[in-house]
Amino acid sequence: MQVYVLRNVYYYNPGNGTSTEVTTSIPANPDVTPLLNDRGDIVWDVYLGNMVFNDICFYNGINSARNCFANPYPGNQDIAPQINNNGDIAWQGNDGFDNEIFYRELSGTVSQVSDNSVDDKAPQISDNGYVAWLGQVGSYYQVHLYNYADSSTILLSDTTGSKSYLNISGGGDVVWVDNGVHFYRQSSGLVSKLSNSGSYLHAHLDRCISSSKEKLWQEWT
Repeated sequence: MQVYVLRNVYYYNPGNGTSTEVTTSIPANPDVTPLLNDRGDIVWDVYLGNMVFNDICFYNGINSARNCFANPYPGNQDIAPQINNNGDIAWQGNDGFDNEIFYRELSGTVSQVSDNSVDDKAPQISDNGYVAWLGQVGSYYQVHLYNYADSSTILLSDTTGSKSYLNISGGGDVVWVDNGVHFYRQSSGLVSKLSNSGSYLHAHLDRCISSSKEKLWQEWT
């Protein structure tokens, strides 16, 4: 006998001290990995088909509307959703062959950010329409950056090291770890290496980079 754990998403409003149940799962369809933005919008992952595949669900913090959606290739997994403060969403979805990156505007328009024959994963989305992710290039994953305004993509890394702790700020600056901390500044279009040690990032980039562009990370000593 198979047993499922029921997991729903709840929203707490500190303004009036009330809690709202955003989802109502059936036992085989748990809701997981919720994220909240400054508007009060929520995005999460829901398991479907007896936990065989996933869709992405969205709760509008302004009008309380709820809807779920997927990439244009139905019946495949959609996971790892990220949301910006405008209500736009980026996520990792399978097209039946490999994992690609998708982008959904608050209006509901869905675009495919990557389209290739290798895996793309771990998307991060900025408030001004940039999406960073790890895409396979040869035997290694590299950091890619997509600009929704003109549909352009640039490669930010070309090293053979393992990439981790990828994050993006609201303004589109990108940081990641690859034998040290690397930082891409949107205003200059340049990548700099902040640390040569085996460092790892602490918290989200918005909390790692101050308004004066000071950086924060942790290191093993």
